[in-house]
Amino acid sequence: MSEIFGAAGAEKGEADRLRLVVPSSSICARCKGRLLLCGKPVCPLMVRSLPLIRSVKGLGTELEGSSPPGVFVGRMGYPKVSVGPLVVDERGDTRIFDSPEDWYGFGYDRIAEMRVKLVRGTRPMDVGSAKDPPAYLQRLHDMLLSRWSSDLEVKFSRPPSATVLLVDEAPPFGPSAPVEDLSVRPGSANTALEKVYYDRDLRSEEAVLGLYRSGARVTEIQRAFSAGMMGMGANRRLVPTRWSITAVDDMISKHLVERIKDEETIDEFRVYAERRLGNTFVIVMAPFRWSFEWIEAWYPGTTWNPGGRSPEVIGDHEGYRGRTTYAEEIGGCYYSARLAAAERLSGERRQASVVAFREIYQDALFPVGVWFVREYLRRALRGRYEAFDDARSAFEYAFRFLKLPRDVWLSRSVVAREMLSQSRLDDWKSF
Repeated sequence: MSEIFGAAGAEKGEADRLRLVVPSSSICARCKGRLLLCGKPVCPLMVRSLPLIRSVKGLGTELEGSSPPGVFVGRMGYPKVSVGPLVVDERGDTRIFDSPEDWYGFGYDRIAEMRVKLVRGTRPMDVGSAKDPPAYLQRLHDMLLSRWSSDLEVKFSRPPSATVLLVDEAPPFGPSAPVEDLSVRPGSANTALEKVYYDRDLRSEEAVLGLYRSGARVTEIQRAFSAGMMGMGANRRLVPTRWSITAVDDMISKHLVERIKDEETIDEFRVYAERRLGNTFVIVMAPFRWSFEWIEAWYPGTTWNPGGRSPEVIGDHEGYRGRTTYAEEIGGCYYSARLAAAERLSGERRQASVVAFREIYQDALFPVGVWFVREYLRRALRGRYEAFDDARSAFEYAFRFLKLPRDVWLSRSVVAREMLSQSRLDDWKSF
């Protein structure tokens, strides 16, 4: 057991709030706040930053502002969940506040500054209410159908609480309060989303893929999916935000992977690398049939290894036939990373075996969401790479970017060992 986030410099009353006893690091690395393996009702590591908490005081019961647009659907109490708009206490174009695709290069301070300004409204609703939306949910749908930011007037039953919600899958969320009344003035319509929304005979997966092919951003698709705005009419459901993010990444990446399996393999070994915000990403692609692996190492002092003495290494993988179970160890990051890799290969009309390594250091301050993995791998895979004729040379180069020894990574890996042991044959079979 470890005590973290002590009260140094805290104001009176804040010390007790921030001094938390957390379970062993090995549990945290596997759980990431998703499974609550420590038995606590909420993850203690998610109450993270005193500066964030201090920055959200002084809100009243009425707010006039703009929504990016954005919504949040909680998961606690499922199938009755908390649903509400995300709104900033300012008018105008607020899209940047909920557009992770535009956040490449932003520091933790910039992300935190934006996200704590997003006030999160809440109202309990049954997940099945999406099939016949009541007035409140219909207003949220009208808002999400807008291509631009929407103006909102929100009346809360009490002032928003000065807390910040951190979850592993999504960006941070600011203060929250129950919504008593809501009015929305949406912007111009998003015609691609409108077409999906009003087609009540279109299955959810078809809707997701259709929007993706139309050029919609993954974040836009995830919001609509979460709000129950797609699928067969009688089957429409609200989906908790955390689940919707992973579901959409999974659906799109699966589709792309099935497409690239019909293509020829790349003709070289490649190594891509990216270092940002206390993270190092290294991706190795090999000229073999599709397989995929994501392995990450959380160093001592990081969110999911707060009291450990050595890095916690976790990973998941799939062979040519794909996965039949959820990637429990890695969680949502696995599907975001797979999407980035599949997009790169789909764009080339090639397939490959892919292994991606990630190291997370102490200067990675707090969880910002799986978008971080998707967007930074997208950027890395659009950039330059080093090419090699053999796997051994490729991995020797790749491990230069990583602090952990080669043997540690290979002892945890399945796909990397396969790459190193397989000869380059056209009929190479996946494990």
